[in-house]
Amino acid sequence: MCIAILIQSLNYVLALVESLDSRDKKLSMSRFIWLTIVVISIVSAGLLASQFYERHRAAGMRTTVVSTQFPAWELKLPAVTLCHGTMARMEKLNLFLDARDTILPRGLSRLDLEEALSHLRETIEPTNRFPVRVNLIHKLINANSMTVHQFLEKVGPNCTEYLIMCKRGDREEPCETLMLPSLTPYGLCCSFNYHLASSNDPLETKRGKDDEIIYHSVTYGSRFALSFLINPFLEDRISSTFYGDGIKVLIHESRTYPGSAAWEFIAPTGHETIANILGNRLVSSNEVLNLGENVRSCINTANLVQPYRANNCYATCRDEAIKKACRCLPFFSYSSDLGKIRQCDFTKTACLARNFMSSNSLKLEDPECGCSPECEQTTYSVATTTIPLNAAQFAVAPIYNETKRFPQATALHITLSSQVMTLQRRDVVQSWINLLSSLGGVFSLFLGCSFISLIEIIYFFCICLPSKLTMRFFKKCDPVSNSNG
Repeated sequence: MCIAILIQSLNYVLALVESLDSRDKKLSMSRFIWLTIVVISIVSAGLLASQFYERHRAAGMRTTVVSTQFPAWELKLPAVTLCHGTMARMEKLNLFLDARDTILPRGLSRLDLEEALSHLRETIEPTNRFPVRVNLIHKLINANSMTVHQFLEKVGPNCTEYLIMCKRGDREEPCETLMLPSLTPYGLCCSFNYHLASSNDPLETKRGKDDEIIYHSVTYGSRFALSFLINPFLEDRISSTFYGDGIKVLIHESRTYPGSAAWEFIAPTGHETIANILGNRLVSSNEVLNLGENVRSCINTANLVQPYRANNCYATCRDEAIKKACRCLPFFSYSSDLGKIRQCDFTKTACLARNFMSSNSLKLEDPECGCSPECEQTTYSVATTTIPLNAAQFAVAPIYNETKRFPQATALHITLSSQVMTLQRRDVVQSWINLLSSLGGVFSLFLGCSFISLIEIIYFFCICLPSKLTMRFFKKCDPVSNSNG
């Protein structure tokens, strides 16, 4: 389009040139040539400058490794969540049924109830394959005006029951203060350093933003940061969270819901498991943070009042899908609407089973979710080592002496794999310095402009031109000069 305009202007100017006399024709032709050159240069410079600016706006980001020797004691310890394999115990079920205020529905025997409770796993992974037995559980819960959450607390093991011993560093600490109840997709669990747990241990911690308790560790390798001895309750298990014996362990960031993004492994019964944690810290440069959110494709959590995590956004998205389909929320949901909307009971098992896979198939970038990653985040990877728990024969530590009373116990140790970690930084491919250099090169190539040229233009229009116009005005108004002329 610009070329067509230039051709039309050229034809118009040529027509004017032909109407001039021969003396003015040479002068007009030279002016026309210079005008054409200047116009072409301005248009070319403008087009290239526009392309460079658009490239700068849409510039991709790159992640570079700043250091692989960043000190690991600067790493925030992750949250550690333990989910017991047992969902219902015979001893606790008998205590519940023998209680004076417990109502047993008419026609429901204890034997029928025990068989029905073997399918209690339907609360966390609904399949709707046992509707008759699941309905018996619903009758018992409904007769006692309880929710699924409250019922599981009555018949399942709690943190203080299955945690035999807990250690942080070299010190033994009360498990009820170190490990607190939490909710996960695996049901009722116990968590260390998870912000949605009941409370936190304020001893010997650093205070972060909004009084968040931040745990660090200066030990690594065989000097464990955390140690647990766990009772498996194999003798009176009625139903289990997963197939097999052991403890489900979730490693996740302290403000992240322990869902699909958490590192998972099973610490088997009668074994000692060591989880080696390797941290990775990602930061963003100021150029990245100053870009628009739609350009950088990440969220700057430092500017938010409420903490944001992409995985929490994803968990909320899945909850919203379940709520829309079934008009209720599972008892372990992350959504803030859990206290405002009906909690799913066993009458919703069929609906949950139909929508379970579809909600799990959602992705962060799906339009239904629209969850952007954080610009700065800490991630963890885990490597585990498992050996038979026979250390009591060789070690005299109190945690191993307890295994003589619980020969099938599970020992779990959490430690940093190294005294260093990886620090990465996200940068833009083209910064403002790159843009300024590119624009300077374009205008210098086509127009011969530079910083000195800009100063000269400002000097001409602000000082030189007003001075000449003033002198010409006074000279025109001076009668002496006019009479001499």
